[in-house]
Amino acid sequence: MSVAIDALKTGDLVLFSDEGRSRGLLKWLRRQSWAHVGLVVREPGDPEPMLWEARGQGPRRRSLVVRLAARIAGSPGRVSVRCLNRPLTTTQRGRLNALRRDWTAQLPERGLLDLIAAADGGWVGDKPEQLGAPTDAELVAQVYQRLGLLSDLVQGGTPPSRYRPRRFGERAGLELRQGYALGPEIVLHEAARAETWRGARPQPA
Repeated sequence: MSVAIDALKTGDLVLFSDEGRSRGLLKWLRRQSWAHVGLVVREPGDPEPMLWEARGQGPRRRSLVVRLAARIAGSPGRVSVRCLNRPLTTTQRGRLNALRRDWTAQLPERGLLDLIAAADGGWVGDKPEQLGAPTDAELVAQVYQRLGLLSDLVQGGTPPSRYRPRRFGERAGLELRQGYALGPEIVLHEAARAETWRGARPQPA
């Protein structure tokens, strides 16, 4: 099965594996294939699909929208897509765009006091939001919950902070609501095998 990048629509998910040597070995040992997840966004006037994702660590983390084709071309690992079985409604797209405008705004740089404030029991109070934008999986989970595709906390759903990229992979069996479903993983870009631990074998003594 294959899919053209130009055929992707808003709401589809793009999964990235980290194929550097150390993470490749970690993946080989733990059998956890996906290290990053992003969300496809495509407005009627956009010449190509874009990728909405969270990048960076801790206080420097922020959400941004980049060209999907360029992002895939620059990835050292495998990249796959999972497509929604049907398009989002006009109302859902409006909610998504509102979130995107809020989260893609440039965040001020965080300092030491912000990190202290984010810590449990910090002397200035427990304020995890000081860590900046959501993580990649948290961003996708929050968007899907806001669109009604996943149950939110009021409905007994999982907190967005508990989601990890692998949760959106095909093997995790994530079930959506309102008649939506994610399709199988379709490979968009293969890993450069020379940079991975795939196929590693113990060396003779």
